[in-house]
Amino acid sequence: MDHVNSRHVAGIGLVLGAATLWSFSGLGVKVLSEMDALSITGYRSMFACPVLILAFIYSSRNGSWQDVKSMLGQKTVWASALSYAIMLMLFISSNRLTTSANAILLQYTSPLYVALLSWPILKERIRLPEWIALAVCFLGMCFFFAEKLSASGMLGNTLAVVSGVFCALNCIFLRLAARNNQSLAGENSSKAPLLAMVLGNLLTCVFCLPWMFDSYPQGAFAWSAITLLGFFQLGLAFVLFTAGIARVSAIEGVLLGLFEALLNPVWVAIAVQEFPSRMAVVGGMLIFVSLLTFGWLKQRNHLAIQ
Repeated sequence: MDHVNSRHVAGIGLVLGAATLWSFSGLGVKVLSEMDALSITGYRSMFACPVLILAFIYSSRNGSWQDVKSMLGQKTVWASALSYAIMLMLFISSNRLTTSANAILLQYTSPLYVALLSWPILKERIRLPEWIALAVCFLGMCFFFAEKLSASGMLGNTLAVVSGVFCALNCIFLRLAARNNQSLAGENSSKAPLLAMVLGNLLTCVFCLPWMFDSYPQGAFAWSAITLLGFFQLGLAFVLFTAGIARVSAIEGVLLGLFEALLNPVWVAIAVQEFPSRMAVVGGMLIFVSLLTFGWLKQRNHLAIQ
């Protein structure tokens, strides 16, 4: 029992650590204001790759090259990587065009799209209480667009929403990859996600290469900031998340993940005095409540089925 409890506590700490590291993305974009958004995205992924590659090698230490080849041959792994790369580019770009609070909270509507896409793709039913929770999430999202925005702010909000769609697609493709190769997932459930993230960050570097040549970090501060964003805020964060998510329940994963959305605007407000609007606060509260309710309902249904 003590072993189970310690494993659970470790899982909470790992996911919470990942969410905390992820929460610095908005601040990173704001302090690197002289760099193009896609250049930041590319350099961040470039420095994240070594961390993720080492983590993947470690997770595959008991496997074989055939296992890796099998995963590389899965279309769903590549689809996840592509969705992940597009998500990163859209999210960082949205941070440049709208407030960090708007960007992160609108991206966190991704469970809405996961549910809607899971119905036709994964054949997972959505029950009436879950539909109601998702409707509240959508209502909260509308508050962000109801406020008076500049053209760039409206575009930033839109990019954040689309980023959430690709975040949802990434989740779905990872789940399909696990279904397609359950034997590998059983050996180490972090293998496929880590490989997809390695590929996703490599694709991000390729896609962002023109901007990386045109707008690169200037000075020691910029190089230090982009290196820290890559190694820790993106690379280490995902390693912690993949290690911790298997040790906590679904509702705990939702709760701990929301910690990122809470902290992200706080760091930006402290550092650059950027504050969310009243409409964004109301919309964010609705999104938080709906996501927590949705996660609890999904967890309850899962336990009922078992």
